Amino acid sequence: DALAADDWQLRGAAAHALGSLGPAGKDALPALAAALRDRDWGVVEPVVEALSLIGEAAVPVLIEALSDSRITVRWGAVRALGRIGEKAEAAVPAIAGLLDDTVLQARWAAAKALWVMGPVAAGAGKELIAALDAPNWVVRWSSARALGATTADPHIESSVTALAAALQDGDSRVCEAAAFALEELGADAIDALPALSRAATAAALIPVEDAESQACRVIDVGPAAEELLMESGWTVRWAAVRALGVVGRGENIALIPLSQAAMDEQWRIRGIAILSIGQFKDRATPAAVEALATALGDEHAAVRKAATIALGEVGPTAHSALAALRGAAEDDDDAVREAAVVAIANVLGND
Repeated sequence: DALAADDWQLRGAAAHALGSLGPAGKDALPALAAALRDRDWGVVEPVVEALSLIGEAAVPVLIEALSDSRITVRWGAVRALGRIGEKAEAAVPAIAGLLDDTVLQARWAAAKALWVMGPVAAGAGKELIAALDAPNWVVRWSSARALGATTADPHIESSVTALAAALQDGDSRVCEAAAFALEELGADAIDALPALSRAATAAALIPVEDAESQACRVIDVGPAAEELLMESGWTVRWAAVRALGVVGRGENIALIPLSQAAMDEQWRIRGIAILSIGQFKDRATPAAVEALATALGDEHAAVRKAATIALGEVGPTAHSALAALRGAAEDDDDAVREAAVVAIANVLGND
């Protein structure tokens, strides 16, 4: 009865109390479903929370709410379903349909819900791929991340193709999301290796005023952030290098772009590329070993330490880098010296 009180604060408190019951509050579902349509936002939010805490039993009423004419109802319902997570699997088709909603907030919330639901939302692959062409960057961004979390047969090939194309999106945040998604797909994303290699070693971004249709432009951010990102475009390269190290781990061809990235102007990229090379262990090529040895002279101690660790992981195959490692054992940085001693022992092996 309190959910129908005149005082909005009382209605909100009632919803909060019902939510605290968790699944035991399922008898209140009809009243909560009606309260999802409350005129006051201070009531709707605790209702959304209550429905999500009740969990799987609330899924049918939430699916029905997704078709409501009011955006507040649709938005609240899809967010509740996302919080319920994998137990809301029955709602996946209805949530996927919301990716075509007329209101941005609903489309964004639908993609986020599918992302959170993970593999049980694999059936939404076709709709998520289509959403990568949405006009608003936030829908493309969340759809890309959702594809990384949900993709499974029979959508793997088409998802990888779409995500590889999204590495050339017009907004850097979407490019990063595509790289993160491909990283999450791992070896299943092997067909994206060429696209990741290009993104990982791309030249600095061209300022927006110099190119109307430059891929991965940084838009809709504050002036300070835009200046930082447009200066080098390093965040996209960093995400791509991360993905390259995971997706291409079983392919020696990935060592070529990783070795190039080990010389990037941004030290964070150099560091992650170097550690990725180390994961190839005794499959590291002479050129890759040389790139690691060169990195022992980097101006950043964190990069030098990464290089020593990587050479240690490569082991005896990195014998040609012993002289450089012995030099690193005399480094000014304690952590570099300690890592170098371990690496030398690993490289020498049984020698």
